[in-house]
Amino acid sequence: MMYWLKIAFKNLINRPLSTLLTVLLLALGIGISSFLLIIDKQLNENFTKNLAGVDLILGAKGSPLQTVLCNLYHIDAPTGNIEIIKAKAFLNPNHPLVASSVPLLLGDSYNTFRIVGTTYNFLDFYKASVNEGNIWKKPFDAVVGYQVAVKQNLVVGSKFKSSHGLLPCEDKHDNDFTVTGILKKSGSVIDQLVLTSTQSVWYSHHHENESENTPEAPNHRETESGMEMIDSTGLELLKHEERSITSILLRFKNRNFQTLNLARNINDNTDIQASNPAIELNRLYDTMGIGEKILRYLVFLLLMVGGVSIFIALVQALKDRKYELAIMRVMGSSSLQLALLTLLESLLICFCGFLLGLVIAHCGVWLFGSYASEKYKYTFEAWHLIKEEGILSLLVAVIGIISGVFPAISAYRTDISKTLTQS
Repeated sequence: MMYWLKIAFKNLINRPLSTLLTVLLLALGIGISSFLLIIDKQLNENFTKNLAGVDLILGAKGSPLQTVLCNLYHIDAPTGNIEIIKAKAFLNPNHPLVASSVPLLLGDSYNTFRIVGTTYNFLDFYKASVNEGNIWKKPFDAVVGYQVAVKQNLVVGSKFKSSHGLLPCEDKHDNDFTVTGILKKSGSVIDQLVLTSTQSVWYSHHHENESENTPEAPNHRETESGMEMIDSTGLELLKHEERSITSILLRFKNRNFQTLNLARNINDNTDIQASNPAIELNRLYDTMGIGEKILRYLVFLLLMVGGVSIFIALVQALKDRKYELAIMRVMGSSSLQLALLTLLESLLICFCGFLLGLVIAHCGVWLFGSYASEKYKYTFEAWHLIKEEGILSLLVAVIGIISGVFPAISAYRTDISKTLTQS
């Protein structure tokens, strides 16, 4: 087998331009196809993982999709804030439809990493846990996600100042946050967040309006032993109805007629907007679907062009090597061996195209991942193979066999005497 493989390889390198063009055409189709498969798979995994079982998001009136992207995926700006007095019913642990609720207060960041004022339940939603240090226990304690700690070189005890908005700026808030804990790597959006109490975010903004009377913090009192533990469940928020938060994430106890109509009732009868993550994501997928279909058709066309290119290259090679094939027959090679040699050349081209295509795809994912990580704080694994690429390899092998069958049959039917006479 190695003997015939060596001959097939030498036949291909004897016509370098034709072989290179064929391999590049095939690699381009494979590369784009593999790139789409990897990105689609990882995006779906990220979107599914970051749903965190949230059934409904309550926020300010505006775009429902923006509300979902901002409060679940943290890749957009908030639509505004809502007053606690208008949403306090959904923070009540005795609500008949709500199993658990998590308030979010957004708007600040640390070097483009979003700071989220929330409660301990937020960690439960994402099944996250502290790897080093402890959870926040007093105002201006902060727990940072894995990626934040790595990229900003933060350790337990590190201090930093927050800034308003998501862009880095010189205008920092006065108070220092202290890192009390670092989360385990989870692969979800929580890796890219800085978590603290809602009180911390409130206090960092109190200086922006000196005339405002800042209410006393929940359970925040100076004592001889320092600051006592702050509210960790969100119940204390109910005592500060004049305050505002960005949103509330809800999980239902059951899915029934009442929960199905809850979003519509809230949107029709209150100043709050209820957004269903599943519905909004389906709309997003539908919008993106047209472009994805066009790309898939392009990939299919490129693969077909690559297959035709292999066919043409092999047919041309057979015309140029008729005398050589006849001599091989005279030297003892069978018709079947010549046919298999031609088929082997086709498969060798496909193999080279497939390998080059994988390199193109994974390099593309690496570049895209670098941009996505910088822009949206999402990470993509560029150098992991996926099972869909195994299926793609079988498809490429089929293309190689189909493209090489006719040239292989022509090689099998080579007439020795006629070829040698003509030569």
